[in-house]
Amino acid sequence: MMIIVNHPEMYAMLLMRIRVSAQREEIDGLVKMFSGVFSGVDYFAKLLENMIEMLQKFKGHADSKAFHPPHRNNALKHSAKNPPPPPRNTMPFSLPPEITVSKKKLPQGWAFVFRHKEMGELGRLRVQEVGGETRISSEVVGDPADPMTERRRAILEPLTREISCQMDRLTGGSGRTIPPVTPPEAPGQVVASRLLQCNHCDAFVAMLIFADDALSPDRLEDYARMMYKEFARHNLPTWVIGAPLGPGPEAPAYILKVWPSSESAQCLSPDEFNPVLDKLQVNHCG
Repeated sequence: MMIIVNHPEMYAMLLMRIRVSAQREEIDGLVKMFSGVFSGVDYFAKLLENMIEMLQKFKGHADSKAFHPPHRNNALKHSAKNPPPPPRNTMPFSLPPEITVSKKKLPQGWAFVFRHKEMGELGRLRVQEVGGETRISSEVVGDPADPMTERRRAILEPLTREISCQMDRLTGGSGRTIPPVTPPEAPGQVVASRLLQCNHCDAFVAMLIFADDALSPDRLEDYARMMYKEFARHNLPTWVIGAPLGPGPEAPAYILKVWPSSESAQCLSPDEFNPVLDKLQVNHCG
């Protein structure tokens, strides 16, 4: 028992394996037997971390031949210490290939941050003590008025709900989770931006947001999320411009148009993008 207590990873793996074939009464009894293991946020967060890690590994093996019984049985004979992945459909679900999860320490608990390879940060699962109990809360990032926030929620909510339900199942929890909410607005980083003016009347005609460390479309989305209130307030054609992808002034960069409607990011050189801005400045009063 001391080995299990000192190594919550082993407990997580054990419970996930037992869950495949055990009856509900058997799992409930096991959870009660080892209920002391889950007395702290850190242990609960570690168990959740192991579950997510397993789901991430599972998504990469979903179509592997190792899932088929003949191959799995042969592998078991040759390696008792390193068994193959579980057979198909024995895990409750797998994380989509475009989703990654990272763990972050918070002042009062832990956060598991979900990212999409194109849409950037989606939100997080937060593990914290509430009223003497360990509680998982799901938070979607973004301004509620931003249409992209609802798109992030549509991707995040099914994942966090399923993970939370599985954690309740493993630990004997009930009512431990709450639906995704928008977290309180946190102090943001300083983001450089520029308003372009008409060449004739000096009216503002466009807004540029400079994502100086963004080398991929998902990072542009992060900047667009942080700056939503600002460019919505100006109500001008707005682009988020990423960092140059090479040396020299002519190096291309990822550029994302976010207002008045969101478009797919493009990789453009200054010679390809500047004429778009010049046209706005010249034709505003034309």
